[in-house]
Amino acid sequence: MTNWKQEQPAPLELKKLLQYTFPEIKEKIPDGHGGMKWNYDIYDNRKIAGSTKDSDHAEGRALDIYLDAYNISERMIGDYLFQVFIKDAEVMGIIYVIWNFDIWEKSTGKKRDYEKTNKHTNHIHVSWSQGGSQKTIFGGVPVRLMLRIGFPTRLPDPMVKDASKFA
Repeated sequence: MTNWKQEQPAPLELKKLLQYTFPEIKEKIPDGHGGMKWNYDIYDNRKIAGSTKDSDHAEGRALDIYLDAYNISERMIGDYLFQVFIKDAEVMGIIYVIWNFDIWEKSTGKKRDYEKTNKHTNHIHVSWSQGGSQKTIFGGVPVRLMLRIGFPTRLPDPMVKDASKFA
């Protein structure tokens, strides 16, 4: 029987893969209280903001990857990962992804504006179905991520305003 009060296998596997593949993603980030916290939140027994419903984090089947959409290099990584997660949602068991004012849901197969208060400009939120959260193999996704297929060969200087020449 699955223990839903801990980190589940799929978010853990994706976290490990991203740590290996994208060393540019910060290991620690500000916690909002003057300290630092580890990146990649998975299990957190909490409610959805402004709701009485449990967050997918409360079952350990969601992953937050902290990237700043206002930093051009981090936004490029976030945009790339957002597209990979959408493209490979079925094989990965993902049910929705939120990033930088957008949400993609498996139920509709479409991306739309995210209308809630937290616009997810400081992190990508990935949620798995209960069954999908038990996966540890994601088909060809690890190879695509490790080889950075479709990702720019170099990232722009964070001070550059126009990233179009790097895409």
